Amino acid sequence: MEPLKELCREMARDPDIMTFSDIANAASRGAVAGHKAQIPGGALTGAVLGVSLEASRRVVIITEKIRNQPRG
Repeated sequence: MEPLKELCREMARDPDIMTFSDIANAASRGAVAGHKAQIPGGALTGAVLGVSLEASRRVVIITEKIRNQPRG
């Protein structure tokens, strides 16, 4: 159980991993945008798209960090 706890602690320290607050903020921004754009499904569709967009952005950042790590 201790390795899992340590993994969770490491993940909590990584600014590129989404926290609950990050997810809520992305969903909120997406919901507002979806409502304003009057897309089908409005706020709900926008919220899902907002979280997906933020997660995708972070994947790119993490991938670039991994790619730029020195090999050895």
